[in-house]
Amino acid sequence: MSVESGVFFGVQRADEEGRIKFVKTTEYDFTLDHLVRPGTHAFIFEDLTARILKANDFSRSAVKAALGSCGLYLTGEGY
Repeated sequence: MSVESGVFFGVQRADEEGRIKFVKTTEYDFTLDHLVRPGTHAFIFEDLTARILKANDFSRSAVKAALGSCGLYLTGEGY
């Protein structure tokens, strides 16, 4: 499959360059903690999953809950 322009053209090109890593749902927490949080990677997924992961991440840590903040950011962009 091939695209010639638009967002998915950029995704296809990034994949061809080895700049996309697909992860299983069982790897989401590890990916967030070890790749996304340090700032070296971005995590792109659909809206419902993003909201659930953000809520779970917030709830996972008593420190985060006590501070009332979460280190994850949800963009207003969509796909």
